[in-house]
Amino acid sequence: MSLFELFKPKPTAPADDLPLAFAKLMAALEVPDYPALRTAADALLQLHDLPQGSRPNVLRLRARARVEMSDFAAAVADYTALLADGLASVNEDLRAETLAYFGVALYQTGQVAAAHARFNEAATLAPDDPEIAALRARCDENG
Repeated sequence: MSLFELFKPKPTAPADDLPLAFAKLMAALEVPDYPALRTAADALLQLHDLPQGSRPNVLRLRARARVEMSDFAAAVADYTALLADGLASVNEDLRAETLAYFGVALYQTGQVAAAHARFNEAATLAPDDPEIAALRARCDENG
């Protein structure tokens, strides 16, 4: 066995477990149980046969769970990867919310200017969304 084979990432579940992994993700969403959501998203992102277009939404859910769990640096990394993958693949109704929570994570890691840029993008997509305004106001109050 080569060193590459020894250390290459392996899926956390066989391909047969893809439906089970999605079921765990959906169950964690319903509660919401953010640690379970993060764990389920981690498992899905490890799979090599994740359905086309699913990765950005799973990444978005994991990032949101990390924000809710105050793991802001990891959330920033997830949101940055999500933007690199293309935010356009995220459901249009969720793009503004995604940018707003990215703003929260950036703000909490001291990246205030970048946070304001994300909040502005979110407000452009959903100018009348009270949740986005509330998230920004909460960050501004704490700053």
